[in-house]
Amino acid sequence: MNITLIEERDIHQWEHDLGKFPARPFISALWLESFRNSKRHPVYLRFVSGGKTLGLIAGLSIEPPYPILKKLYRIIYFFNGPLVIPQDNGTVNCCLGQLTAFARDKGYSHLNFGSYDYPYSLSPQNLPFHQRVRQEYIVDLRGDISDVRKKIKKTIREKVKKSEKNGLTFHQSDSPKFIENLLSLLESTKSVRVSKGYGDYSYYYMPYFDRHLLEKLLENRIAHISYIRKADEILCAELMAVYRNRAYSLLVGTSPEGYELGANAFLWFKDIEQLKHSGFESFNLGGIAEDSAPSGLIFFKTAFGAEKHLCSGGFTPHLQGRFFNLLTDLYKKTSETEIMKTFADWISGK
Repeated sequence: MNITLIEERDIHQWEHDLGKFPARPFISALWLESFRNSKRHPVYLRFVSGGKTLGLIAGLSIEPPYPILKKLYRIIYFFNGPLVIPQDNGTVNCCLGQLTAFARDKGYSHLNFGSYDYPYSLSPQNLPFHQRVRQEYIVDLRGDISDVRKKIKKTIREKVKKSEKNGLTFHQSDSPKFIENLLSLLESTKSVRVSKGYGDYSYYYMPYFDRHLLEKLLENRIAHISYIRKADEILCAELMAVYRNRAYSLLVGTSPEGYELGANAFLWFKDIEQLKHSGFESFNLGGIAEDSAPSGLIFFKTAFGAEKHLCSGGFTPHLQGRFFNLLTDLYKKTSETEIMKTFADWISGK
């Protein structure tokens, strides 16, 4: 298959082209422009064959903190792999061959792919590839509301009744003022998990997430905050990404009282009802963290009728050769401060 890769610089044209493919927020301009800063800028790429666009991919070009490090670690990060028509692994991997050539030509060191909501296997042609596969749990909202409700287990419905009996209410907002509540509840959830023996972790599990990024996602209207309140107190809050007919639960935090009153179950139950009423076709409850007790989280997510999907991502070795690959391994194991000191010593002849 003869495929040409073209960089698209008109984001309005990009969104128009994206409308012809299965909707995913992580490739949209609304999502990617939220990440733009002096060291990160979005890159939008079209795969063209026979004069027609058969695939799209978009990600973030990441510049290293110092220009001298460009040859070591200058990456393009994609939240997921290419969207293609027809949707098959063969077409995906033909596109990846062109993407690899593009990245080499532009002087990038690595292609790095997240696995968020991506069901195809990635295998770049003629290139070793370190694949990652993760589980995501997705609620299918198609069909009648009665069909969706039937998939929700009795234990969840009982928790919802308890929450309603105790005066809990469901709300949504795109105001950044609720970010403080969300972060406080994420910290509370983390404290509970660590007290139960889980390892320390960052709730910013997606690359390049921080408070400023959350504000930009709300500002760009590709995300909002859902929350559960009892009187004037917020017991549970969630950052949800929404794009066309898909929704994604990205971050959820709950207070100890919220857990006791079933606020976390009440939140997703109300999410499902609201999303179904608004015409959404799927609600992604996310994956399973590496340090989690999988059985408990899997039970909780499947209790809402979510089904397991295997999603793939991965990363390439250094695209500029084996020597640079060895240096990159050293770089990733060493702090940037130490590296710059080593360079300074070498230049000064110490």
